[in-house]
Amino acid sequence: MNNKTILEEIIITDEDINWVESILIGIKFDECRREIIKNLDSVDIQACPGTGKTTVLIAKLAILAKKWPFQYSGICVLSHTNVAREEIQNRIGETDIGRKLLSYPHFIGTFHSFFDRFVGMPWIKSQSIPVRIVDSDYVLSKRWNQISPSSKYFLKKKYLNEACCEPISLPLKFDLKCKETSSTYKDVEKVVMKSHEMGYYTFDEMILFAKEAIDSSKNIQLSSQKRFPFLFIDEAQDTNRDQWNLIGKLFIDNGYTHIRQSYGDSNQAIYNSYNSNDESMSFPRDEALSIQNSKRFGGSIASIANKLAINSNHMAGDESRFEYMKNCNTIFLFEEDTIGNVIPAYARLILESFTEKDLLDYEYFGCHVVGMVHTNTNQEAYEFAKRVSNYWEPYNPEYTNEKPKSLIDYFHLGKSKYEKSKDVSILAEWISKGILRYLVMFTSLEYSNSNHAFRTLINIFPTDQQINVRRDIREILFEDISTPKKWERVLLKIRTLLDNYIEIDNVSSNFFKWKENVFESIYNNAKEIGPNTCFYVDKESGNSLKLNFGSIHSVKGRTHLATLILETKWHEANIKSILPWFTGNIGNYGKRNSIRLKCHYVALTRAKGLICIALPKEYVSDTIKGLLAENGWNIKEV
Repeated sequence: MNNKTILEEIIITDEDINWVESILIGIKFDECRREIIKNLDSVDIQACPGTGKTTVLIAKLAILAKKWPFQYSGICVLSHTNVAREEIQNRIGETDIGRKLLSYPHFIGTFHSFFDRFVGMPWIKSQSIPVRIVDSDYVLSKRWNQISPSSKYFLKKKYLNEACCEPISLPLKFDLKCKETSSTYKDVEKVVMKSHEMGYYTFDEMILFAKEAIDSSKNIQLSSQKRFPFLFIDEAQDTNRDQWNLIGKLFIDNGYTHIRQSYGDSNQAIYNSYNSNDESMSFPRDEALSIQNSKRFGGSIASIANKLAINSNHMAGDESRFEYMKNCNTIFLFEEDTIGNVIPAYARLILESFTEKDLLDYEYFGCHVVGMVHTNTNQEAYEFAKRVSNYWEPYNPEYTNEKPKSLIDYFHLGKSKYEKSKDVSILAEWISKGILRYLVMFTSLEYSNSNHAFRTLINIFPTDQQINVRRDIREILFEDISTPKKWERVLLKIRTLLDNYIEIDNVSSNFFKWKENVFESIYNNAKEIGPNTCFYVDKESGNSLKLNFGSIHSVKGRTHLATLILETKWHEANIKSILPWFTGNIGNYGKRNSIRLKCHYVALTRAKGLICIALPKEYVSDTIKGLLAENGWNIKEV
């Protein structure tokens, strides 16, 4: 009896769903979601924002894990982030079924980690190619610093940065906006070849090796399909064409792969083009199932956001908690000399609209300010309403990148995240990443990279010493690093721990220096852990409110209490370009406007209670004001 025959005998019943509700505390599935959990066909699920699609997927996975009949074949879940894995850890990680789901033979992780672990890395090793580290940020930065000044000058003039040191295909080919015979091209090629000889690779290079492996060996396809007969893809709308092609080649339905289900929302495809030339590789496929009732917000927000939806699957808002605020959704109109009034006006509206209990009960979700464009490019001159920092000057887009430059940055970032989540594993991951980078920079150590930095770090040490190493690292996690002297003591502990097992160069480097926490900002006489956060204090009432700033991309997948969306500029003014849709009409579709619609659809669907927009007054005529009011907006000049 083959895998497919055995898998066809698995049936999910209402009793199974009742059981999984008992371990997913506070979750009750309606009939629509129950039918999707029961469905074990190869089908896609188109799910609107706030529908709990990841929870539906987790419920199905838990039931399947409970019924799983194989010892060496498992369930594979792929996504672009580790949200699904983190949700499983948070919801059922302490249960027997959660631990079973998170361990062999199952795999739940990112596309990159899957192709690295199961395809690219085995292929590279089979070719006797050295692999020392796989880390895009570190490797690209190292390559960029090794390029000659003249080549770097040319590349910068072409608006290229360190990302250009990553090949676009194998054998090595680069997109450098110059001829392959040029000195710049040869310089970059030489640097990357040397990087490969040393065993330094980026995550995307592992994808290239995975493609080479799949094209070269049918055995990889057969073994992968037998190893993972169930394949689930979360956030499928963000899967790019190359990834779809790799999935299609690796998981051909030839009798082993029984199910391939993809979960996502094509209206939220803001990272990659989700449509492939091959329709079988696109999302959603024909006859997809859908979840259209959002549990995040009510009908007023759903009605506004639906107007920006590219596909025809319009959602309903089932959350009635804040529907009394449906007339509060506001567009703030400002002029160049009043742009500074936007943030205070938004903060006052929040304080006036929500009760103190609401703000306390939903403090975890927070009140946010976002824009489609938030970075400076080439230090160009100031331009009115172009990016987030035009509205709040202290905003620093570099904080959102979370790219630590020194060892203490890893500690600061880990501790900041721990303060918010109280999850020790997050703190351990960031500090382990820093120590691993330390080892890569100052030792000749070779180690097997895994999806988890803490696990990778522990596995470097001898098996009989790993319990002691775990204990020592846990002690380091909570050390005080607030002064240079205290940081020196922590450094000594790290060096002592490593020196017992690993030969480390005794070097002096800026990587080890103490510095203040760049992820902790002080603005308006208020100190708040976390980047790009400020307090607004109402002078009349004395009430205060924390506001979090970021890009639209940075809040995808998040839930807010309130969201303010700022007008920004990408080629043209973004919200101005799609204003016809806000008024209930259809504007001029095109590549840029399609991207704008998806981005602002994502932004409009984060909040549970209140959505606002900031627009220059000159963009909105009296006629447009009337149409916006008819479509659910309150208009206010600041």
